[in-house]
Amino acid sequence: MPFTILEHGAGPPDNADQRVRSFHEYWRSIRRGRPFPSRADFDPIDIPYLMPFVSLVDVRNGTQPRFVYRLAGTKLVDLLKREVTWHPVGYGVKPEQLEFVLQRYSIVADTGAGIFQRDRMQEQSNDYTGIERLMLPLGSDGMHVDMIFSIVIPMPKDSPRG
Repeated sequence: MPFTILEHGAGPPDNADQRVRSFHEYWRSIRRGRPFPSRADFDPIDIPYLMPFVSLVDVRNGTQPRFVYRLAGTKLVDLLKREVTWHPVGYGVKPEQLEFVLQRYSIVADTGAGIFQRDRMQEQSNDYTGIERLMLPLGSDGMHVDMIFSIVIPMPKDSPRG
């Protein structure tokens, strides 16, 4: 369950899935020298091959639930085994994993750092699929995170990266 905090725009490891690395490169390209880009900088048409794996999560400071899915790609919905758009993050997560899941989102929202993780899904409906996850901040003012931009890629069963 460990994850790596990626500060100052650092990217995933060199042996990460090419789609994860491409996602990070796209995020870096729309940053334009700022700590992180805004949602307005992101255009799904730029990364159509990644969109099935992508999610956007609203960060709602001062409101509960704090993290709510705004968008979930079709492959992510398949992995989660349910639609999560407009549901709070943690909906369907194994109860013993909820605090850990919310911790990842809080780190991105509170620090503006990214997170890379290689793990298994932590869902009640899917706790067996190995995945690579990259979570990156978005913020309309470049200072405060108001969305979390993520990609989750299932790893092949025989992956040497695990």
